[in-house]
Amino acid sequence: MVEGDALTVIKKVNYSEKDKSTISALTKECKERVSRFEAVDFGYVPRQANEATHGLAKEGRRYESSMY
Repeated sequence: MVEGDALTVIKKVNYSEKDKSTISALTKECKERVSRFEAVDFGYVPRQANEATHGLAKEGRRYESSMY
C-alpha cells in the first residue's frame, strides 16, 4: 500500500486511461515501476494523517548522505 496526501496524483495513478495532464510523465513512470510488483495499491490519506511521515522526511533532508 502506497499512501499519499496529494489526491490528484493518487487519482491519476489509479486511473487506467492514458494521462494527458502536465504530470503525465510522472504518473507514467510510477505505473511502469509498480508493474514490477505483484500488487500495489495507492490510497489517499489526509495531510493530518501523514504528519509522522512528513516529519521523518523533513528530518532526513538534514543529512547530506544516505543513512542506510
